[in-house]
Amino acid sequence: MNIMKKFFRSFNEDYQSLFKNLLNDSLLSICDIGARGGVNDIFSKVDQNNLLNILVEAEEKEAEKLASSNDNYKIINKVVSDASGKTSFNHTLNPSYSSSLKPHENNLKGYYYFERNFYSIDKVEHLESLSLSEALNNLDISELDILKIDVQGAENIVFDGIDEKHWNQINCIHTEAYPFQYYENSATIQTILDKLYQMNYELFDLEIIARNPKVKSDGELIFGKELLSARPFTKGFLGRNGVYDLLLFKKQELIMAQGKDKIIRAIATFCLFEYFDQAVDMLVNAKKIGGQVNYILADINSYTSPVKFDLIHSMEVLYYLDDPASKIKSLCDHWLEDDGRLIIGIDHYYENLESHSWEEKVGTRMLMLKEAEWLDIFNESGLGDIKSWRSNQSQDWSGTLVLTGKKR
Repeated sequence: MNIMKKFFRSFNEDYQSLFKNLLNDSLLSICDIGARGGVNDIFSKVDQNNLLNILVEAEEKEAEKLASSNDNYKIINKVVSDASGKTSFNHTLNPSYSSSLKPHENNLKGYYYFERNFYSIDKVEHLESLSLSEALNNLDISELDILKIDVQGAENIVFDGIDEKHWNQINCIHTEAYPFQYYENSATIQTILDKLYQMNYELFDLEIIARNPKVKSDGELIFGKELLSARPFTKGFLGRNGVYDLLLFKKQELIMAQGKDKIIRAIATFCLFEYFDQAVDMLVNAKKIGGQVNYILADINSYTSPVKFDLIHSMEVLYYLDDPASKIKSLCDHWLEDDGRLIIGIDHYYENLESHSWEEKVGTRMLMLKEAEWLDIFNESGLGDIKSWRSNQSQDWSGTLVLTGKKR
């Protein structure tokens, strides 16, 4: 599956085609709470016609910017909390640190950004608040697939405002977390994980997105003079990790019980975050519950497809065939729709010296062709708009050879 992950990462230009084929006319719904700065780049992989973006931003000017950037965004200019009412919102000198909670001064002493007044409260404003479930109901949003949270310590307050119906819908949560209380009565990474484990989510990724510089006892920075004058207040935070990003998915057996459309959107979400192994595993499990999906066990040399396709993908298959040129010609003539695309990935080819010993080691016949020969096969098969590249090259690895073309 690592090969699949590397392959799709290299094929960014066709990510949108991948999701379009998965989603068809379905909308992948994403709620981003604390959306200052706009939609996360990761969601740009999906065509806007397949996305429903619900953006929550408490600060009025930021909400207006978001609304003006795209007419299709659903904007909630309120504080998402655990209930409706009024909430004191603390605007800090650096707006990125504003929160419904007060910065925890005792815990933050010695932290560079605290000592630089980033956490200093500029003004306190009493803003309207409501629960996430109420906000979604007000917008008549019936489905939610992904929840992204950046609320400066108020994560568990947001979670407390989600009702059972919406907990059942959310299959992916992407949230910031802190190792200790940066804000008074705030959530920490442990309290967030405790809550989400209880709600049947599993941790897939944990990334450190901010850390404090390591210093010697005399205050000198270990790694570079250029930072010394900028960060003198780190003695209480020697090398401590600052902020994490957490990525969690609902347990797969619960996703598989949700119905076909929801399962397809969950598969798309796994692909979005490049967990292709999970996506494939879900497809295998989907076979067990039926639906309008065909799984065929057949010899590709003799099998004839009764239908045509917009996209055909093959990974590490064609060099095992006696005559891959004939099969690619057959795929083009009989399997692909007009303007349909064929994509193949190959690790065993002449320029990849590391692969030359595979046939002997494995004991299986493998056809060795040069990259130019594979390109000739594509040209002669009736494909156009042909492109090739090598993905994930390294010193001892020439990379996966990727070729793609469209039926003319």
